[in-house]
Amino acid sequence: MKHVLKLGILIFLFTNSLFAQNLENFRNNKELISRKIFRQDLSKLNYWINQHFLEENELARRAKEALGLTVLSEENSLNWCELGFIKKLKENAQMLSVIQHNEDIYNLLRLLRNKNIIDDLFYQILKDSAQIHLEFQTSTDENLKKRNPIISNDENLTKVFKSFQLWPNEIQSCTLNTYRDFLSDVKKNYNRNDFKFISQILFVALKKGVIDQTSFQKIQILKNLGAGDWDLYLNKYVKIIRQVKDKSTTNPEEKPESSFSDTYVYRRSSLTRRERLYSSFDRNQIILMSQLIEKTAKRMDAKEVHLYFQFDEANTENEIYIFSPMEQYRVALKLLRKDMAQLRRSETFVNTEVQYEDIIASAYETGIITSKELDHVLGFDDLWNPKVSKWRGLANFTLNIAGTAAFFLPAPWNYISAIGLIFTQTAIAGGQRNTNPEDNENVII
Repeated sequence: MKHVLKLGILIFLFTNSLFAQNLENFRNNKELISRKIFRQDLSKLNYWINQHFLEENELARRAKEALGLTVLSEENSLNWCELGFIKKLKENAQMLSVIQHNEDIYNLLRLLRNKNIIDDLFYQILKDSAQIHLEFQTSTDENLKKRNPIISNDENLTKVFKSFQLWPNEIQSCTLNTYRDFLSDVKKNYNRNDFKFISQILFVALKKGVIDQTSFQKIQILKNLGAGDWDLYLNKYVKIIRQVKDKSTTNPEEKPESSFSDTYVYRRSSLTRRERLYSSFDRNQIILMSQLIEKTAKRMDAKEVHLYFQFDEANTENEIYIFSPMEQYRVALKLLRKDMAQLRRSETFVNTEVQYEDIIASAYETGIITSKELDHVLGFDDLWNPKVSKWRGLANFTLNIAGTAAFFLPAPWNYISAIGLIFTQTAIAGGQRNTNPEDNENVII
C-alpha cells in the first residue's frame, strides 16, 4: 500500500512538473494590461466564479490543469489545430468539473487570461476558436430558397471544394488552414473571394452536390465569422512562443512593468505592438530584429572607437583617429540605420515593413531587454517633451542616469541608451523613411 501511495505521489509530482514546463511559455509576463478582457467580461467571470461550487483558487488550479492536459496532448503534433485544441480543452475542463455547459468555455478562457495563465494573443485565438466550435455544434439549416445561383457548369467548382470532400480531422489537417487554402484557390480560379461571392459559390456547390448540407453550413459559419481574416493563428503563435519568447535570457521577468507591448500601433487601431510582432513577422525575423538592439548596445558600450588610415602597403605610415563620445554615438546611430536598411533589403524581410518599434518589441519579446529598461526610457520626460530637441533630449537622458559628463553608460544602462536611440529615431522619423541625402543609410560617417 505504501509503495502504491509513493508511486501515486511521484506520478502526481511528475505530471505537475510537466504541466508547469509546458505552460511556462504561455504564461503572460509581457502584457501589463489586457486589451481583450473588458468590463462586461469581468462581470460575467465574477458572476460565474461566485455561482460555481468550487472555490476560486481551486477553480483556477483545475482550469490550469485542464489547459496543461490539452497542451500536453498536442506536444507531438505537427499542426496545432484551433478547433481540435478548443474541443480537447473543453473536454478536459468538463472532466475536471470546471465547466458544466458549453457556454462556460468563455468563462474558462476569461479565467485563464485574468490569472495571467495565458496572454492576450492566446486568449483571442481560443475565444474565436470556441465561437466557431460552438456554432458548428448548434448550426441550423440555411434557407436555400432565398439564394439564386449565378454560376453554372463551372468546371473549377469541384477543384476548389476538393479539400472539403473529406472534412478536416483536426489532427493531420486543420479546418482553419483548409479554409484559408480554399479562399486562396477561389481567388486563383475566379479572381475574387469576397464575402458575397463566397456565399454565391457555396450555394451553387450545394445545389450541384459538390458539398453536402453539413459542409455547406460549416463553411458558411467560417465565412460569417471571418475565419480567413484572423491576425494570428494557433500554429504560428505556438512556434513563436516556443522558440522566441524569453530565449535570450536565463532570468525571465515574472511580471511586466511597461505598457509598451499592449500599446496600440496606431491611434485608431485595435492592433497592439505585440500583436503586430506576432502577426507580421515569423520566428526567424523576430530573432534577427532583436539582435539589432544587442549590436547597438555593444557599439555604444565599446571601450574605444577609432578610424584607422593606412597610407602605404608596408604600413610604415598610418594615422588613428579616436572618436569622441558624441562621435561614437553618431556612428552607432548611422550603423543602426545601415543595419535597418540591410534588414529591409534582405530576402528574409522581402515585402515586409520594419519599423523602429518592431526592433524594440522583438528585443523585449526575446528577453534581451526588460520592461524595467523600457519604462526608464518611456518615463523620461525630456526625451518626449516637444519643447526639447529630440537629440538634446536623448543626451540629457543618458547624462541624467549616468550623473557624469560621459555620454555612454556602463552595462546594463547601455541597453537603455540603445532603446532611447531607437525611440528617438521613431520620434524624429515619425515612422517614415528619411529621404535626406545627408542621412544616406549606406554611409556611416
